[in-house]
Amino acid sequence: MESLADDSWLVVAPEPTRDAPEAASPEPFGELFYANADATFEWIREQGIAPDMIGVLGFDDAGTAALYVATERVVGAVVSVGSRGIVRPVKEGARPLVDVVRSLRAPWLGLYGDDDPETPPAEVDALREAAGRSDAPALVVSYEGLAHRPDEPPIETDSVDPETDTSEAAILDARRRIFDWFDTHLR
Repeated sequence: MESLADDSWLVVAPEPTRDAPEAASPEPFGELFYANADATFEWIREQGIAPDMIGVLGFDDAGTAALYVATERVVGAVVSVGSRGIVRPVKEGARPLVDVVRSLRAPWLGLYGDDDPETPPAEVDALREAAGRSDAPALVVSYEGLAHRPDEPPIETDSVDPETDTSEAAILDARRRIFDWFDTHLR
């Protein structure tokens, strides 16, 4: 997110359900979740940014939440990194992402590490196939040899030789894809 801010993007990092009592939100992606997302989007609109110029970026469970937002709200583009819950819901009361992704209303980019036990390649392939049946543009990218998501560990240098350090090359590629996705769909 710091890289996006450095590139002159307005970056907002809300914790939409952090203060919400558990009992008030029996559905993980229900009324309270969307009310908090709507409040965040309203604040962004007050800064002069139209809904179709809003991008949503989430990592892990926040990546799952970002995909849900892309099916229920008007936003310009969404990126999920290492989002869980592909064939089995991330939480009770949620739907698996292979079902959710078919209802995309915004362009969605999903980034995954092939060696992540929580997002196995067969599940990511099923998500890729389901995303291909949505009406919105969707791209699912897998990175060979990454145990989790393509932003860990943090990159320390921009001079990477992809032939000798594939994980750092994947980090650079993922970062480039995130910027390109937002540049293509939001600017």
